[in-house]
Order: sequence, then C-alpha cells, then structure tokens
Amino acid sequence: MYINNRIVVGKSDNEDKYILLDKANIKYKVIDAEDNKELTYSFGIKKAPTLLVPNGSTLERYENVSFIKKFVEEHK
Repeated sequence: MYINNRIVVGKSDNEDKYILLDKANIKYKVIDAEDNKELTYSFGIKKAPTLLVPNGSTLERYENVSFIKKFVEEHK
C-alpha cells in the first residue's frame, strides 16, 4: 500500500497524544488501531501510538510518544 501522508496509529478518542504534532503544525491522519485491525496488522504495528512517515518507497516508524516527540523536534 502506498502512503503519501503521515499517519498516527493509535486510539482516536485520546487526542492529548497528538498535541505535539498539532503544536508543530505537522499534518497527519489518525487511524484507530482497534477499528482498523487489518490495516494495523498489515503495517506490523504492535505499539500505539505509532507515527508512520513516508520516505520514498519506505515508511519511517516512530513508536511511542517519546520517539514521536523526537521526530517533532527534528522537523520544527
């Protein structure tokens, strides 16, 4: 599957996790892991939240808030 947007896989009802991305004006889409189990499985995601960032033909993966925070700090 080709992805051209940043995607956060996690629970969509807990938006506090995404404040870091919002404050940095980083655009993303949230996919609820429980509602989209097949998609989550197809990406091999085992932790939430996980940020997927397209990089050419591959996806960079940032698991857990601490790594997402590092991504945000590097892309301000």
